[in-house]
Amino acid sequence: MNWLQQMLIPAPETEGDANFRAGDNVVLAEGTFQCTPGVFLKLTDDVNWAEIKEYNGIVRSHPVIWLRHSEAFHAAVQGREISAMTRKAA
Repeated sequence: MNWLQQMLIPAPETEGDANFRAGDNVVLAEGTFQCTPGVFLKLTDDVNWAEIKEYNGIVRSHPVIWLRHSEAFHAAVQGREISAMTRKAA
């Protein structure tokens, strides 16, 4: 899937969570800077975009659909890794 398709095709509801609050730890689950951690600051005037403070202190705007709560993202990644290891062992 290319970047344009990712922008146009919404993520499954179970992966995304638009219920972010200021101070939530988030990670970019999609896009060019995938896996970048940060802290959710606020939605922009366009509510499809949010400002996050990245680990390096820089504040940037990203599409909300690309954001995941850190805990949920890491749990999903770990689940995929365990599943892949199980398939290799079989």
